[in-house]
Parts: sequence; C-alpha cells; structure tokens
Amino acid sequence: MRYLAVFFVFFLSGCFSFARHHTRWNTGLPFYNDAVEIGYNNLNHEVRWPTNLRPVPEWPEWRDATVRQVSGLDTNQNGDVVVFHRGTREWGARSFDRLNNFRGHGAIKQNTIVTLSNSTGTEVSSFGANLFYLPHGITVDQEDNIWTTDVGLHQVMKFSAGSNQPSMILGIRLTPGTDESHFCQPADVAVASNGQFFVADGYCNSRVMKFSKNGTFLSYIGRNYQMNVVHSITLVEQLDRIYVADRENKRILCFKAGLKDEKETGKFVSSLVRKQLGRIYAVKYDPNMNVLYVASMLSGRGFGSTIGLLNGEVIATWHTGRNMNNKAMPHDIAVAPNGRAVYVTDILNEDNPLFKLQY
Repeated sequence: MRYLAVFFVFFLSGCFSFARHHTRWNTGLPFYNDAVEIGYNNLNHEVRWPTNLRPVPEWPEWRDATVRQVSGLDTNQNGDVVVFHRGTREWGARSFDRLNNFRGHGAIKQNTIVTLSNSTGTEVSSFGANLFYLPHGITVDQEDNIWTTDVGLHQVMKFSAGSNQPSMILGIRLTPGTDESHFCQPADVAVASNGQFFVADGYCNSRVMKFSKNGTFLSYIGRNYQMNVVHSITLVEQLDRIYVADRENKRILCFKAGLKDEKETGKFVSSLVRKQLGRIYAVKYDPNMNVLYVASMLSGRGFGSTIGLLNGEVIATWHTGRNMNNKAMPHDIAVAPNGRAVYVTDILNEDNPLFKLQY
C-alpha cells in the first residue's frame, strides 16, 4: 500500500506538470506500466534536472567550405565529436526516384567522417572517402566502434575502433526493400552494451529492426504503430527501453528493447505527445542527468528540449543553432560522456553547421 500511495502522488504531480507544458504520456496502460519498475531505485543515481545550457560560440574551429550538409554526429569515449557529412553532395527533391532508388552517381570523394577535439573543435582525424553516397546517421558505441547509415546506399556499416574500412555491412547496396535483409533509407543506429543493435529504418519503412551482435536479424519493433519517418532512436538500458523519434507524427514512442528477455522486445510502453514539440528529428538519452535531449522543428523554427525521463516533463528549451531567431533545422544531437556538453548539427547552416552548448 505504501508503494501505491507514493506512486499515486508521483503520478498526480506528473500529470499537473504535463498540463502546464501541454504534454502527455499517452498510453492505455498504467502510468509507465509499473511504479516499481520505473522507480528511482532502478536508476544509478539521483536525478538531477539541468536548466542552464549555454552556447559556446567559438566552437568549433573546424571549417570546410566544401561541406554542404552535416547530417550526423556523436561523441567517442574520449569525449571528442565524430561528425558525418555529405561533402559537396546535398539531399534534394530529385535525389531519389519514386521507388526510393538513389539518383546520384558514385561515392563521395571526400573524407566524410571527421573527428573534432571536444575543447577546440579542431580536426583530429578523418576518413570515409569513396565509401558513402548520401550519409545520414552516425553512432559511436561503448567500444568506440563507429556505425553509419547511408540513405543512398540503403545500408548500415560498422567500423571497428581505429579502422577506416567497414567490418560489417548490412543491407543490399543501392537497393531499397522491405524484408529482413533490406533497408529503405535507414536513419540511425543504437547499440547496446551486450552488442545487440537497433536500426531506425527510417524514411520508407518506418520501423525499428533489432539485430544480434554478429548482424543476425532478431525482430521488428513498432510496425503496428503507424510510424511515419523513424528518424532517431536511443536506448535506456537500465530500464530495457528504446525511445523512437516518430518524426512526422510529432511524438516519441517507447518500447521494450528486450535486452533482458527477447520475448519482451517491442512491447509498447508509452508515448510522449506534445502539441508544441513539432516534428522530432533527434532524441538522445543522457545517463548522467537521466534526461532525454530532443531536437525539433515547429513552424520552420528549430529548438531543443530537455525532458525528464521519469515523468516526461519538459524541463528546459534551448537554441539549436547560431541564429538566435531559431531559423535552423537541427538534425542530430550528441552528448559528452560526462554529460557536461551537448552538440547539435544544423543541416541548413552550411557556414556553421555545428553548435555546442555546455553547463
């Protein structure tokens, strides 16, 4: 009874908070399913809610006038920022035909993966020339392996730490499809500590696919939820959950990841729907603060939100680009390993596409 009382108070306080922010966790199940499961004891430390992210205007020093669109970024274990860009190539209205086949010719000749110093933003290293057709998402896992998605190739690649050639390639080159061996414009990858990984697939198929460590297909997630452009995914392993940015439906869906029990994979948990959140381009979990960072577009304006993991409360909103009028298109988010900095890529800003904020 004591647990039920505590949960009821917590639930009411959360509901009032959501009302203030026009936010609701939409689920036919009890709030977060289980008060004990989502309780503070399941997280590694007390929740700290930050509200004072501030831009670092001088970061980065890196500039490349030939780069048109920076589509993805992440941080490695050293805290440096790994950037994925399209070189001189751009994704435009005629980049694909009606069957989602890429119309471009040949691989990008530039190094498309660039590592930048977290302190100064100067280039540390780069690779990726003649490998990619239309880069999209990039993920650096706990072992510093790099994972990429290419919407032109319809492929996911894994680069083992320190290597500039892929050690694993999934998807059929330049061939979109809907079965277990094909992707159609895959957008993002999330990697668990046990080696299992998830692919946001993506623009055409609007599903999440789960794979074993060696790349064997395991299961689908979210196919029955009418998702429309699965643009970004993030894992919260402590709670065995995967959060999905359902971009065009303007919501974040939460499912069981099945890391502890494969039979749990894909079970619906809850959804975050906020009228003023807009189209959600990126979602990233920060275990230091136990928050979700979200990058969105609403009425042509880009902005970021900090959302409490436990109750979905919007704690803070912040700029996602150098234009303080918010005329930006935030495409991806990365968080420093220590949680003290957040990085955003603005795909509309060719001159200064990268933006750093810190506490």
